[in-house]
Amino acid sequence: MPKIRYTDHARERMFLRNISKSMIRSALDQSDKTIAEDDGDTRYVKEVRRESEHHDLHVVAKPLTDEGKDVWLIKTVWIRGEDDPVGLEKLLKTLWMKLFFR
Repeated sequence: MPKIRYTDHARERMFLRNISKSMIRSALDQSDKTIAEDDGDTRYVKEVRRESEHHDLHVVAKPLTDEGKDVWLIKTVWIRGEDDPVGLEKLLKTLWMKLFFR
């Protein structure tokens, strides 16, 4: 099982989009599809169920070869078909995260 590191961007997106570490681990371990990107990153796609609907969770990661064989850096995450919070909701969530999760 690979070790996982997260960029600040990925942590923020996880918080804003209500994506848990266990969802990311599941996408890495049991992806429905993987896509090799031109810059060396890999996108893992895993179907998830939210509010009685199926959506694709996307996790963009790259191996950290200088830290060991099985270490992955999570760069960003999203769920296809779900919008990010906007306006006041986004501002409040972002402030909450920066105050209490850094």
